[in-house]
Parts: sequence; C-alpha cells; structure tokens
Amino acid sequence: MTLISCELENRQGTHYGCKLEVFASNPGFYAALFVPWRSSASHKAHMARYAQSFTIVVLARDKGAGRVSLDPDDGDQPLVDYAVHPFDADSLRDGILLACRTLRAAGAIEIASTLPAVPHFVADARQAPDHAARRFEKWLAQIRAAGVKPGHGVLGSAHQ
Repeated sequence: MTLISCELENRQGTHYGCKLEVFASNPGFYAALFVPWRSSASHKAHMARYAQSFTIVVLARDKGAGRVSLDPDDGDQPLVDYAVHPFDADSLRDGILLACRTLRAAGAIEIASTLPAVPHFVADARQAPDHAARRFEKWLAQIRAAGVKPGHGVLGSAHQ
C-alpha cells in the first residue's frame, strides 16, 4: 500500500505538477538510490539503519516531452531524447523540498535528497530548536541551488 500527497499536483493552475508517494522499497533499491558511495564503512553504516527508513518518491506529470527510439545503426540500442523542461525541473525541486520538510516534521534524523551535490541532512538533538531550524533551512537552500538536472541525481521515467 502506498500513501500519496497531491499538494503540489496543480502547479500554477496548469494541472501539471508533482505528487509525493511513500512506497515499500527493498534494500537494493534503497542502496542504489539513497546511499551515496563514500566508503564501504559508510555504506555499511547506512544500510544498518535501513530498517528504520522509508522512501518518498516525487512523481511529476511532466509538461515537457521526449522520446525513446531504437538506434538505426544498432537496432538493439535505445536512443533517449529527453531534456527536463524548466517547469518540470521546478516542480520536481519543489516536490523534493516538500518531501524533505515532511520527513523533518515527522522527526527524521537523517534525510537524503538524492542530489549528489547536496550531502545528507543529519539532525543534531543537542542543538537548540531555533539553531536546528536555521541549519535545516540552509540545507534546503542547497537543494534549491542544486536544482533538478539530468545526470545530477536520481531521475527516472515511468508509465510511458
């Protein structure tokens, strides 16, 4: 069973936007998408906490378009012609920000954005609440600055 938030699905009144979906993931999916490779020790530490984690996926109804075709020179190889439309990139970014805020409000102590330029946010229970909130907002600013770009994070296509 999944849970879905439709809060951002009607961006700027266009009926294009994103939804947040919580779904059951498996260790392989989690390791591939949410555990950045730093070292074997770091990977092991992240995976040891897998049982206390869950994933929120940002799904967008994209305004842009693309296509997949077969390479005329090698019919077994797909050719992907797809660029993320700026509207869709902004929609996905806003979805990532909402997902991170949702996780933080739920008490998450570590949050991954899947953007390689942005390190995981790790809460520090010793910090005063106002300092912790400022530090979290600075981290969200890193997500805004990084944005959503092909080749710079986890981006996929489904139900095409």
